Amino acid sequence: MNQTEKLNFIPDSIAETPYQRAKQDFDDLIGNSRLQAYHWRLAFFCTVLVLCVTVLGMIYLSSQSKIIPYIVEVDSSGSVRLVGKAHHIAYEPKIQSIKYFLSLFINDIRSIPADPVLLKKNFLNAYHFVTTKGRNLLNEYARNYDPFTKQKNSVISVEISNVVKMSEKSYQVQWREQAFSKNGSMINDNQYTGIFTINFSTPKNETVLQKNPLGLFIDFFNISKNLN
Repeated sequence: MNQTEKLNFIPDSIAETPYQRAKQDFDDLIGNSRLQAYHWRLAFFCTVLVLCVTVLGMIYLSSQSKIIPYIVEVDSSGSVRLVGKAHHIAYEPKIQSIKYFLSLFINDIRSIPADPVLLKKNFLNAYHFVTTKGRNLLNEYARNYDPFTKQKNSVISVEISNVVKMSEKSYQVQWREQAFSKNGSMINDNQYTGIFTINFSTPKNETVLQKNPLGLFIDFFNISKNLN
């Protein structure tokens, strides 16, 4: 071997010392530990996020009250009998329930309380107990009766006196109306008669079920003042 060949000889790689191998193993260990720690942190935060969403969902659901109307009947002796959930049975109300229903409807649309807020509430409540045809009649009736104009000068009380079944779906109701001025003096005392036709329809959703659980709807009504 000549001198030139000796000078041009360069090793292909530097021999790895025990120190270098140990350092590389240590670096690999630290790197893996850091990677594992990152994955654990990521999993932890994902778990916390899911837990927070679950807790918030449970709080929201618990704040939403769910009302399930039940039908009960009271017999002549005062005993109460549970009929069942209103939306689980095809229930046809008895005559006592129908009379009570008609009495409430008449009070809602005929009585004039001193409080205009209560007057509005009562009148709007009546719309939960009419069919589409009945709603049109109620709209026309409201325009003619004009309860809010009457309320400015008078208060009217309603007293149901008689409810008679005329046919399978028609009822005649008689009642007394007393009108008083704002200072309490009586203005008039009149008798009225109304003819009401009702239909039965099972409530189709929770909103209707809460407002009208028996499914009683007025399809037609006509009110007239009795001649003294």
